[in-house]
Amino acid sequence: MLIGYARVSKTTGQDTGLQMDALRKAGCEKIFEEAASGAQRDRPELAKALQFAREGDVLVVWKMDRLARSLRQLIETVEALAERGIGFQSVTEKSTRRVRVADCSFTSSERWPNSRGAF
Repeated sequence: MLIGYARVSKTTGQDTGLQMDALRKAGCEKIFEEAASGAQRDRPELAKALQFAREGDVLVVWKMDRLARSLRQLIETVEALAERGIGFQSVTEKSTRRVRVADCSFTSSERWPNSRGAF
């Protein structure tokens, strides 16, 4: 099963509409959405999505920065999914197969770029 997770920051007045549309088009059967800072580790809807996912499922996000604030947090989350036999996929950062930590190549930086592309 493809399980979607959509997140926007509370403080920016954004909505999840674009993400929700993309996740539906990607084939997600169940989508969890929330407004919470990416820096916040306590994200109830993400916790629900992770709890809901079973072996063989794939957690799908619109962009990797919706799941994690830092490269370290992304790796930890994807590794935890892999240990449970759950895949991970980003809709906008396409790959020819489901993303595994070993498949990722990153340039230096602990944080994701901000909206202006700066680190």
